[in-house]
Amino acid sequence: MTRRVPGDAVLLWGIPTETTLSRVELSLRKLGAPVFVIDQRRIRDTALELESGAGIHGHLRFGPWFADLDTVRSFYMRPYDSRELPAVVNATNNKSLTDYALRTEELTSTWAEVTPALVVNRPSAMAANNSKPFQTAQAASIGFSVPETLVTTDPAAVKAFQNQHGEIVYKSISGVRSVVRTLTSEHDDRLHNVENCPTQFQRRIIGTNYRVHVVGSQAFACSITSKSTDYRYDSACRVEACILPRHIETMSINLTRKVGLEVSGLDLMKDLEGNWYCFEMNPSPGFTFFQDRSGQSVDAAIADLLASGRRSDSPPVTTDRALSPGQLAGQ
Repeated sequence: MTRRVPGDAVLLWGIPTETTLSRVELSLRKLGAPVFVIDQRRIRDTALELESGAGIHGHLRFGPWFADLDTVRSFYMRPYDSRELPAVVNATNNKSLTDYALRTEELTSTWAEVTPALVVNRPSAMAANNSKPFQTAQAASIGFSVPETLVTTDPAAVKAFQNQHGEIVYKSISGVRSVVRTLTSEHDDRLHNVENCPTQFQRRIIGTNYRVHVVGSQAFACSITSKSTDYRYDSACRVEACILPRHIETMSINLTRKVGLEVSGLDLMKDLEGNWYCFEMNPSPGFTFFQDRSGQSVDAAIADLLASGRRSDSPPVTTDRALSPGQLAGQ
């Protein structure tokens, strides 16, 4: 027997047991919002159809449930790579189910791109995360300082960059998570490996780390104290809620709006001279690590945004003052 998803529903897509998604779902239910979760693992139970004509129309079937996508209020996306889902990996006919999962993922992303409903976040807006150098340029255009940066496959260029700037760090240039490490003499024997993988190198900035979660027109900031180059891998790091200078808060919101995101997680640092640097911006932030340590309610803010169904279409706010961006180099 077919059961209809309530009109004006908030759709969530991902793994229901994943902490970030489950926190948002719980917050939405506390608000009394009509919520429907599409469990990405149940790919065999999922069918989505789109029709084009005078606009894009579609519907979703999930098990016994039916949803008219034209009536959806908002959509929160936290999908995993469909090819890595247990139901796909362990399937007897793996290729057939993989193809179906990828087609379903593509259709879902297509609908998320064109629907008038609020989407957190649209695939086109999240695409900037695939290029860290591009993100750096966007941050500089808003007024953030950025570290001197080199993206290269030339070991000699790396050594020259290191000689020029002293202590430098390296990281992936893509959206794939990587550990930020300091380049030392211990890496000399392996430095030739950059010939096979374009790598981003930056002058190391010394200062205080900040994580800023932007949700619509709100900014939730935390300061992070850590002895590690990459605090994400420091279990002893200290996270505390803080208030940003007004112009830094405004710049954080403006950067999020500039790329078309409704929610973001910015990695900032205030150096010893008081300059504010932006290292990167996560378009699908797993905020629970910071929320659990700071006491902030990012999940509730996202739930409020989704329940409202209102997009952040207002123009960027003028900052109180601009910061001079650092040098952005390339080779």
